[in-house]
Amino acid sequence: MSEPSNVAKYGLICLAVSGCIALEHIGRLKNLPIKPSIPFQFMHDKLKILFSWIGEHFAKISSFLSLIDLTELKQTIYDIVSPICGIVVSPLYTVEGYINALVNYKPRWQVYLGSISICAIVTIGLYYFNKGKYFDGLKGYVSKMISN
Repeated sequence: MSEPSNVAKYGLICLAVSGCIALEHIGRLKNLPIKPSIPFQFMHDKLKILFSWIGEHFAKISSFLSLIDLTELKQTIYDIVSPICGIVVSPLYTVEGYINALVNYKPRWQVYLGSISICAIVTIGLYYFNKGKYFDGLKGYVSKMISN
């Protein structure tokens, strides 16, 4: 049995992400209480509290150890980290713009057709990028997951 290729793994990740986006969209349309974003929001809130607590205690400890004034440290770190995070997160604004355009025009079946088309284009692109080995790797990856 062949090892799954990286392209097959990325293809499964793309399908999972597009499935989460579709489920989130359906959940918002139907006002369902269960959406894929809820665990991520919960994790984000908990990590925010944790890192804020760590930062406060680090500031207290380091202010005793040094004579550096740390009142502007938070803004300095924010000024450094914010553009880096913006670069990483900026491709997500493409998805946000796409979803906002769909919401403003309120299409029904076009949303699902567009999502399926994007998945098909990504899959075909990965297939040709890997010279036809994508589906072999995907078959090996799925069979390995089932056998375990």
